[in-house]
Amino acid sequence: MERMNINLAKAERLQPYSCVEIISKGEGCCVSEFSPCGEYLVIGCNNGNILIYSFLSHSIVWRYKPSKPGRVLKAKWVHKEIFILTDANNFYILQIQGSEDSHTTFHFKATGMDIKNDYILVYGRCDIVLHNIKTNESVSLKQDQIAVEWFGCFNSDFIVLFASMNYIFYVLNYQCEVLYKQDVSEFFQAEVRELACNGNNLFLLSARDRALRVFELKKPYEFVRNKEIFDCIEKRRWVASCFFTVPNMETWFVLACPQETGSHSLQMFDTVEIESNVSLAKNMHSPLGAAAHICGSRNTHVYPIVSVITQAGACIIWCSGNFLKSQKWSTSLGIPNFVELQRGNTEYDEPEDQFDKDMSLAIELNFPSQNSDSICFRLDYSLSD
Repeated sequence: MERMNINLAKAERLQPYSCVEIISKGEGCCVSEFSPCGEYLVIGCNNGNILIYSFLSHSIVWRYKPSKPGRVLKAKWVHKEIFILTDANNFYILQIQGSEDSHTTFHFKATGMDIKNDYILVYGRCDIVLHNIKTNESVSLKQDQIAVEWFGCFNSDFIVLFASMNYIFYVLNYQCEVLYKQDVSEFFQAEVRELACNGNNLFLLSARDRALRVFELKKPYEFVRNKEIFDCIEKRRWVASCFFTVPNMETWFVLACPQETGSHSLQMFDTVEIESNVSLAKNMHSPLGAAAHICGSRNTHVYPIVSVITQAGACIIWCSGNFLKSQKWSTSLGIPNFVELQRGNTEYDEPEDQFDKDMSLAIELNFPSQNSDSICFRLDYSLSD
């Protein structure tokens, strides 16, 4: 019986994580974002094209080019709409099932955006703007004229701004009133180039001094530095980073790729408050190109997957080789061979003559044909909630 259980466990073992190129560099990919349901990937390109890749048909199922194209800087998929920001300072709202798009032009050099409900936070060189989609009104949120670049994001309750090279955090309400500000210049030696938020109270800052810094917003208002992440061996700079988690874990991780030539290493760190900055949880190497952008999804298939955009313009997916939708999750990114067992004991009666059954009574299984047609493209927004 023990040998039988071992064999069954081996049969359920999933493949370790590997990477595959789903879109070639000929498309000129530059950013990517998963859909809310996790079954599609929206990809922005250098020539302004917007692509949607389906994990059901494993192909590009939608292609669109805005009326005034430009290199896509950011892409967000919220409910039934795709939000696009280009380097021409144009902001687009695309309807999946239609061909029309509406756009807004901002009069400053935009570098990024964040979205929550009916508000768009667009930030960049020397300015940061809160834009109301319904009323089409914009309000500048910059607090001084000295900052050379602004970053911003929405957390659960407030709007958080960061000024570089002032190194000041600002907390604002939706009436654009400053509730709190804090100078954190003691932690930085160079300007900040990117800000990310986990949607709650963790903030990831990537600076030009080759460090990633994780700050936590404590209640009522206080920014505490939890961790500094360096490439301690080769002292390389970080070219892409993001927060990452899975639904059955409360811990947040940082995914990051250091600067490399012709390849990339996907590295994962924890975000807990400890003295040491070396807390590598996973390191996976790919020879498919140097990374330029990275993002992950919480709502995908059996195990989470990660999208990496290379500097050459290709899109690479890190996955375990299984794209089936499932409600069961595990910590496979940290433990690839982990198999979740059902809780509780299952009682059953074992017949004495189980090995003496008449094999003529065996039931033939009808496996689906390998040449069956692909599933048609269909958006199911009921899975996004």
